[in-house]
Amino acid sequence: MPFKTPKNIAMEEYTGEEICIVGYGCVGPNVNNANEYWEDILNNKVSIEELSDKIFNKRVYYNKKNLLGTHSYKGAVVKNKKYGHSKNKLRDITIDATREALGHLKNTNLENKKIDVFLGCMSSDLSLYKENFFHKKVGVFEKYFNSEKSKLSKIEKLFCKSKINKDEIIRQDFPSLILNDLKEEFGIKGEYALFDAACASSLAAIDAASASLYFDEADMAITGGAETDMSPMIYSIFSRVGALSKKASLPLDGDSDGMALGEGAAIFVLQKLKNAIADGNKIYGIVDNIGSSSDGNASSFFSPSAVGQKICFDRAYKNYQKDKVDSIVYMECHATGTKVGDSLECQSLNNFFTNKKNKTPIGSVKSLIGHTRGAAGAFSLLKSLLIIKNKIIPKNSNIKNFVLKENKDNKIFINEKNIALKNKKITIGISSFGFGNINYHLVLENFIKNKLPAGKFEETASKENERIVALAFEEAGKGEINRNIFVNKFRIAEGILSQTDNAQLLALISFDKAFKKLGYISPDLHKSFKVISCLSHGLSLADHFSDLVISEELREVGGEYKNIKSDIQKIFRQKYGLREINEDISYGTINNVVSDRISNFYNFNGKNLNIDANLNSLAMGIKFAKRELMREDSLIAILYADELYNDINGVRRENMKCLILSNLDFAKENNLPILYELDEIK
Repeated sequence: MPFKTPKNIAMEEYTGEEICIVGYGCVGPNVNNANEYWEDILNNKVSIEELSDKIFNKRVYYNKKNLLGTHSYKGAVVKNKKYGHSKNKLRDITIDATREALGHLKNTNLENKKIDVFLGCMSSDLSLYKENFFHKKVGVFEKYFNSEKSKLSKIEKLFCKSKINKDEIIRQDFPSLILNDLKEEFGIKGEYALFDAACASSLAAIDAASASLYFDEADMAITGGAETDMSPMIYSIFSRVGALSKKASLPLDGDSDGMALGEGAAIFVLQKLKNAIADGNKIYGIVDNIGSSSDGNASSFFSPSAVGQKICFDRAYKNYQKDKVDSIVYMECHATGTKVGDSLECQSLNNFFTNKKNKTPIGSVKSLIGHTRGAAGAFSLLKSLLIIKNKIIPKNSNIKNFVLKENKDNKIFINEKNIALKNKKITIGISSFGFGNINYHLVLENFIKNKLPAGKFEETASKENERIVALAFEEAGKGEINRNIFVNKFRIAEGILSQTDNAQLLALISFDKAFKKLGYISPDLHKSFKVISCLSHGLSLADHFSDLVISEELREVGGEYKNIKSDIQKIFRQKYGLREINEDISYGTINNVVSDRISNFYNFNGKNLNIDANLNSLAMGIKFAKRELMREDSLIAILYADELYNDINGVRRENMKCLILSNLDFAKENNLPILYELDEIK
């Protein structure tokens, strides 16, 4: 979303307020740094391959008899042996990618700077998923075996390759703790949070980091995305909705039959341009603007929407003059390899570029490294940044059958050869769309030294500090979950209710109660209404589903306990109320769908996402909302819960609360009720 402060994008000189990239680094499939990543892109090296049994047991999960298994056994993984025995690969690769990014700075002494750390991430690190499962369910097995240690020992050997301590369990339950590790490793002081906007998570994090810098609330930001979940649970979830490739994942190719999953971390260091110049840092690119949208009720949870994508593009480019649009030399697509998604995205781009002078080459790095989900946008941005640095648009020789039907009026194409960039002005668009109907598009430009002013940057007016007010507050507890309300009012089929986490259901109730207090809301306010959940990663239903999936490992137990798998799963199903499992379980278990259910039902087009800052999530959510309201007059719903935790049951939520915020003047102009004004948030 563009900032409210006017910006003349046609001006010849930089103002110094621009957000720029001063460092970058990565660890990804088959690559240990950004140089290796670029070499693989230039060589069109495909890192998607059959997975090793060390990742998960093929006999158990790639098995037609296993209804909770996967129909795909391919992916793109980090191969460096140093991570082979890691107990937290998410932490280790993120630290290494950050170290490379910070290595670009002229002065790496960071102790006097306020540095925010905002990363996109969808999942915990599950390197120890089997050990964690046994630790949490040992009581179930003890009861099953009547505490006979010899029999219990056999099960422990099946699940535990190494001992797991309580700290490692907590780290698996709270992925945001990797941000503490980053702060300690590099001596960083500042705010931190994980952003979950599904596959758009990393661009959501970069957007938040840019806002923090723009409003002078940080001196520098470390941002990007990281993802390492290649567990059988994530494969099972994507298999439930038929998203994974069975034969070949070829994004933008009509012969592709789905996506392949990947893992990695791509990290950037951002600064305001004037601060980067003052610090003597090299400038690799300018983040010109970031647009975002929700699809509203234009699509289902896993279906993309041309309407939502158009809104996103319009917001990203709304200030652009035609010559600016014509300066776009390349589009890095979200394209994952699903025919419906890739076709619709290409059609959306084709329509958006109807009046563009020149045809635009497009591509998707997912054809090489798979879909890295929470890190996908960051890897796309890194590819685009390296295109600017090396002035080459790499060929896409892997795509033989372009998914868009050939037409002389097409405005986009697949380049089969490298394209050398001789343009003085280079603009690249990067798309990242998430299930849960959230869309982001980032506009990246090259840094042009001649656009620096001859002398010092002019002093800019200080950003006006918005007065933020609470308009409504409501909460909902488990006792308010009523089948008739969800079936008749919220149009959730009865069979889906048991496969939907209570946090999603209670969020709908608490928001509905708060929303009614606002009175009439115009259609224009619906277009900008944003919904933000502030929850620790991982819903209870996701844990329950994981228990069922991992218990499939009990197939390996023979002899007198050959029925243990079905016996244990029966216990879990009865305890969790999961009698039937189908594709509905996929979005019923996902964090960011807490906010999306509201955007979808009420047809809101503002962004929706989840913010996880551990015990500080609500405060971070309100700070985030304040910056959003400084950017644009709108309404923002904050959803949060009282979260209870122990290392056996994980995080549990007994309620959901909804707080609706806006700007004071905006609330008065629209005759909205005002409960109170928020004090300064520290």
